[in-house]
Amino acid sequence: MQRAVSLSNPKVIEKIHDNFVPCWSNSMNGGPAQQWQASFDQQLATYENSTYGSVFRHFPNGTGDTNIVMFFCTAEGQVLHALKGYWEPERLIEEIDFVTGLRDTLLKQKLPEEELKLKLADAHRERAQALRKLPKEASRPQEPRAIPSTCPSSNLQKKKEEQAEQAAKAQAFTPQTWDLLAQGHETQAKAPLQEVLKAADEWNPMKQYGGR
Repeated sequence: MQRAVSLSNPKVIEKIHDNFVPCWSNSMNGGPAQQWQASFDQQLATYENSTYGSVFRHFPNGTGDTNIVMFFCTAEGQVLHALKGYWEPERLIEEIDFVTGLRDTLLKQKLPEEELKLKLADAHRERAQALRKLPKEASRPQEPRAIPSTCPSSNLQKKKEEQAEQAAKAQAFTPQTWDLLAQGHETQAKAPLQEVLKAADEWNPMKQYGGR
C-alpha cells in the first residue's frame, strides 16, 4: 500500500532520495503470520466492499500500523522519527520536512548526546502541540464512488442512501489525521534517539503472534 501509492509519488521519491539512504526490511521472516494476516485482510475487506470503491485510493491515514512503519534515522542508526501505518503523500512529505528540519537545526550543531535527546524530545512535543491545534481533518477523503450512468432510476435513490450510510460509518470509524500524527510525535518524545533495531523489535507485530 505505502509502496504502491505514497512511496511511488514523484515528490515523495525526490524528498527521500535527496535526504536519506532508503532501505526496506520485511519483519515477518516467514513466521506464523496467519492471525495477523487475517486481521489485516478483514480491515482491507471493510474498504473494498464499501461504496467508496478502491481501497488503494481511500485507505485511511495511519491505518495498517501493524503492517508497516517508516523509521527516519541518523547515519549511526538512531531513530529521529517513526511513522506507523499508511500515510498519503501530502502528510508524508510534511513529516519528512520535519525530520530534515531536525537534521539541519539540531544534528549539525554536534551537541552532546544527552543534550541532543532533550532538544529532540522538545521538538517532538512542540510538533504534537501544533498538530493538535489544527482544525480536525478526517484521515480519509470522503469522496464516494461515482454512481454509473447506466444505473436504473429505480435504484438511484437506494445507491445514494448507501453512499450516505457509508460516509457516516467511515467518519465515525476513522480517527483524525492530526491526532494520529500527534500521538506519534508524543511517543518519539519519550524515547529520542532510540537504536533502530530496538525500535523495530518493539514495533514488530509478529511478536504477539509467536513469530520473530
